[in-house]
Amino acid sequence: MPAEGCVPIPPEKTVVLVTAKPGRQAWALEEVLDTVFPVDPGAEVLETGFEGFIIVESSARRRRLARAIRSTTYAFISFITLAAVECWPRSPGEVLDWVYRLAMSASGRPLRLRVKTRGEGKKLLGRSDVEEAARSAGARLSRAASVMLVVESAGLRFYLTIGNTLPCGESCLYIDPFHENNIIP
Repeated sequence: MPAEGCVPIPPEKTVVLVTAKPGRQAWALEEVLDTVFPVDPGAEVLETGFEGFIIVESSARRRRLARAIRSTTYAFISFITLAAVECWPRSPGEVLDWVYRLAMSASGRPLRLRVKTRGEGKKLLGRSDVEEAARSAGARLSRAASVMLVVESAGLRFYLTIGNTLPCGESCLYIDPFHENNIIP
């Protein structure tokens, strides 16, 4: 386990978060690796312990991987993005501080939330906590917003990002991260 707390993911590391369509994890893994391996043959799949949730770590440049993802249509993936922040929180406040900071980067635009906590992460942080932190940053929450703030967890390992929503296939959503434009504080 890395050091406790929340930190921006460094430029030399890219973390791809993937949610497979139900019952399609093996095919979704193949799809994401078909996208990532040509850019970084040394990328690694992390074991999450949660069916349908895939994490791939790469040393490829984020912009290059983002471009590869944007140019691909997925059949077995329902959600894909690049993480901006990684957390092994000691308290919910550490994650919520980053929710606040990321919500501020939306510059007053309507904001949609995706909160998927799994295992022990569910006990630490709930959707209502994330909504409250985003609202305290001045965010106007809307399910129709084109900007999405994402909070995902695999147990007590949390990932956060914010970006524009783009289609990536039938019933597939890609969050094109703002951190590509250096908006993260």
